[in-house]
Order: sequence, then structure tokens, then C-alpha cells
Amino acid sequence: MKRILGIDPGSAHTGYACIEEHQNRYRVLTLGVWKPPANNHFSLVRSLWVNVCEWVESFSPNYVIVEDTFAHPQRPRALKKLAEMTGVILSALAYKNSHWILIPPARMKKTLTGNGRVSKQQVRKYLIRMFPELEHIHVENDAFDALALALCGILMNRSIQKSAFSTQSKKVVK
Repeated sequence: MKRILGIDPGSAHTGYACIEEHQNRYRVLTLGVWKPPANNHFSLVRSLWVNVCEWVESFSPNYVIVEDTFAHPQRPRALKKLAEMTGVILSALAYKNSHWILIPPARMKKTLTGNGRVSKQQVRKYLIRMFPELEHIHVENDAFDALALALCGILMNRSIQKSAFSTQSKKVVK
């Protein structure tokens, strides 16, 4: 049994989701969006750090998939804040001794749908097909992005394991 936590950092809020895989069956354990306190920058950073630590304690994931930062040509200033939030998340994960992988959004979309340029809505529709119980849940796309990251982590891990197994078997056969 594996548990994967997906985190989609944002400058306004952060999506999170945890999936459990057992015998090729998936179960969504949590899906949500963390919204920062309106106080000041220190409160925002501290609150995000504490929440990430709590998610790790609550779900004990085998590893965490975090969306990698990327530059958006129309909003270059947002990159700084997004990078800060990603740094806070990675700091909390390091503090909790969690293993993490950074995955760019296009890689996640390609792994799930076969196309790295699909819209957030298309990713959401894909996830609802996989998890029909989520069809009537009203959460921001950031939560679904985090779920997509977690699922991507499971699928990529399975692919890596198959590749390693086939390479290993070839060595044994020779």
C-alpha cells in the first residue's frame, strides 16, 4: 500500500490531495485548498509551513509530489511569490524527512492525458472519470491539480518499477 501526497503551490492558495494505492486500486483520502491568513507575510509563510507538516503527519505519505515552479510570461512577478511558497513547502518536507519530487505541470498533464498542453478543466474531467465520487465536490482547480500530481506520482513510479523489473529480468536471463 502506498500513499502519495500531491501539493500544488500557489501565490494565492495551495492545493493538496492524498491518494492511497492498494493492489492497483486508488482511493482519495483528502482533497482541498489551503488559504492563507490575511495578516502578513510572516503569518502566511509560517501557516503554510505548519500546514504542510500537519499533512505529512496526518497522511504519512511514502513520498510527496510538488508542482515545479514555472515562469508565466504574462505574470513575471508571480514567479517570485510562487518560488517562495515552493521553498516553504520543500523546507517543511525536509524538516519532516519526507521524500519529494518536483514535477512540471506539462509533465503531469502528459503523464495523465498524453498531452502536456491540456487545460485545467480537461485535467479535472480526466480525474472525475477516474474518481466519479468527486463529480459533485466543489473545490478550486488547485485541489484537482494536487490530486493530478499525486496520481501522476503513482503512475510514474509504476512505470519506473516496470522498467527496472524488465531490465533486471534481462540481466537474469543472460
